[in-house]
Amino acid sequence: MTRISAPKQIRTGRLWFAVLFFGALMNPLMMTGPLFMLQVYDRVIPSQSGATLAALFVLAAFLYAMMALLDSARIRVLVRIAAKFRAALDRPVFEARMFALIRDPGHSATLGALQDLDMVHKAIASSAVLSVLDTLWAFAFFGILFLLHPALGLVALGGGTYPDFACLLGPMAHPQAAGRGTSGIPAGGSANHGAEPRRRGCGGDGHERCRGGQMASAAR
Repeated sequence: MTRISAPKQIRTGRLWFAVLFFGALMNPLMMTGPLFMLQVYDRVIPSQSGATLAALFVLAAFLYAMMALLDSARIRVLVRIAAKFRAALDRPVFEARMFALIRDPGHSATLGALQDLDMVHKAIASSAVLSVLDTLWAFAFFGILFLLHPALGLVALGGGTYPDFACLLGPMAHPQAAGRGTSGIPAGGSANHGAEPRRRGCGGDGHERCRGGQMASAAR
């Protein structure tokens, strides 16, 4: 009896550490824009110094370039992690799929095994993983703001969580609007909702004209 190849051991601990390390260097650089504007209002505008503005602009451009470089490095490391994951499981999944097709050719899980592996590969290499990892740094920023002043922390926390609660509570507060289709037709309605008044227009004095138009259309 042929045995299915065992999946290779996936060692990606150092790569994940590199992703976290690059994230630790990149996330503080996101404060470049706000700090640049603060320095402009505090130093450049009162002193009307063009040299100070030029120095701040060059520094901000350098920091933004470093942030882009670190973000590109993180994406490359994630792509490598996804490639290692795919290389370790590609052959075992393929062999398991072939043996399962011999036993039960019509099984839906068997037919979509490689597609599922491809979806997992794309999910690991996507920016969604970076978004989850960057979310952890939001709590660090909230903590720093609370240390500076509790009011700043509360304002930042409220502004950061309000969109999430609005997205969750919006459909609950307006269930009728959520049930409408994207085309603006009410739930339970149909696209022929306005056709009935047009049919009624053939009654009365316009009956003969409507019959004549229908006969001419049939003749064509």
